[in-house]
Amino acid sequence: MGNSAVRSLNGMWKSREISTPTKVQLLKALVWSIASYGCEGWTPRKQDQRRIEAFEMWCYRRPLRVSWTQRKTNEWVLLELGEKRQLLKDIKTRKIRYYEHVMRKDSCLEKDIIQGHVNGRRSPGRQRRRWVEDITEWTGLQINEAVRVTEDRQRWHNVLHTANPLGGRL
Repeated sequence: MGNSAVRSLNGMWKSREISTPTKVQLLKALVWSIASYGCEGWTPRKQDQRRIEAFEMWCYRRPLRVSWTQRKTNEWVLLELGEKRQLLKDIKTRKIRYYEHVMRKDSCLEKDIIQGHVNGRRSPGRQRRRWVEDITEWTGLQINEAVRVTEDRQRWHNVLHTANPLGGRL
């Protein structure tokens, strides 16, 4: 859906009347919201993370009208725009904030599911990566500790500011 959103704005990317910084702002407002819709429920694997980063760079090349055949590096594109890679970090931050929101609720089905209190058996085969494993990896906290920390807003915000959503603690 993100690809189709970028392609539908083709006329804007080619326009010389709109400045590049404005195009980047429009990209973030119009395309990233579509591309990251529902990201709070994702459990991105390494391959998915690489695809998200590739999509972000593909989007950043549109305002500069730079094709991949021109052999411009991603670093060059980011330097030209004065941007940093942000999409994956935003997705991870939204997921962590959603976790905080669900854990603070008094009683809800989502909280039970995240904590693993659902009856039944899992399907046979190798266990897939669980949603909560992302939270423990990104915050550096064990799941029991993370549940307790979310109850104290100030302490949770301290964890968020010291956590590096792109991989472990800072």
